[in-house]
Amino acid sequence: MGTSPITPVYWRFDQWPQAEQAAWARNILPGDPFDDPRYGSALAEDTLKKAKKGYGRWLSFLASKNWLDPEEPALARVTRPRLRVYFRTLLKADYASGSIISLFSDLERVLKILVPGCDVSWVCKPDGVTIYSLLRKTQRALVVPHSDVLFAWGLGMMDDAAAQSLKSAYLTSYRDGLLIAMFASRGRRLRSMSLLRVGRELLWHDGLFRIELTPDQVKTTKHDRFDLPARLTPYVSRYLEVVRPALLAGHSSEAVWITRGGKQLSRSGIQGCILKLSKQRFGTAFGPHRFRHAIGTTAPLLDPANPGVAAGLLGISPEVLERHYNRAGQSQATTVFGKLIDRKRREAQDTSQIRGLRAWS
Repeated sequence: MGTSPITPVYWRFDQWPQAEQAAWARNILPGDPFDDPRYGSALAEDTLKKAKKGYGRWLSFLASKNWLDPEEPALARVTRPRLRVYFRTLLKADYASGSIISLFSDLERVLKILVPGCDVSWVCKPDGVTIYSLLRKTQRALVVPHSDVLFAWGLGMMDDAAAQSLKSAYLTSYRDGLLIAMFASRGRRLRSMSLLRVGRELLWHDGLFRIELTPDQVKTTKHDRFDLPARLTPYVSRYLEVVRPALLAGHSSEAVWITRGGKQLSRSGIQGCILKLSKQRFGTAFGPHRFRHAIGTTAPLLDPANPGVAAGLLGISPEVLERHYNRAGQSQATTVFGKLIDRKRREAQDTSQIRGLRAWS
């Protein structure tokens, strides 16, 4: 394959500095209950797993700023100026408030494991106030466009680009429009979308394009299989037959999303595109996760009697799916949502309503 390596958003445990791997392995084991109780040994397995992932996000952030020195002690790397930049980076990347608070808590927890007895309570209040308070002061009103608007935006970008020549700017504009339309109609997470490969995760099945994600590609660690809207079929076909080969320009890659240089478009690259384009379109930058918010808001408005449609369509936690859809999975929820939009279109009398709803079919 001719793909370039993707910089991970979360560093795996085996990518941590060796000294920190050793300290972690040592300090999550039981010690002397009186002289060396070892904070980490008392934590549940799920808590430790979550903390490791959160610390991996911190290491990735440091590396992205060229601030990661493997020989530097873990605690020495954590400074208030860096925490402030970390906080602002997460905000800019459209992390939810709860996720930001959780990542700072994970960082504090891991430091307590790696450096027993240290006081790191200030990590969750780097400026003397809690992360929660900082979020309340800095967060702007949440911009959540209607999913119809987002889907139509993506289609419009592709239509405009298709009318132009095969110059690189129009090729990437078409690609970004397809990304936006797929995020808007199916609301999958950034990581899952970045992993799509032609003929593997993106398939042709019974007259529709279909996405099949394996458990390791999905946050819920469950298989995720769903069809793309029929409205997208000609757009995906054009992308695969014309736009993507032109972007590859002789390079080889299985990746669905390709850069102007013929390489795989990374997760951070997708994030950056959406942030830039949303700023241009709506005046406020937001990332791919906002499309999930949009579906979560749009579906209940269209059919308040079926609250589980959004849960199933978004592929959220098994607990939520079980609570709202004890006889249906994500695939069925996608079908239900599509039928709902079809019904709304048939009921719509106003031409503008029809124009807005047809994008979902």
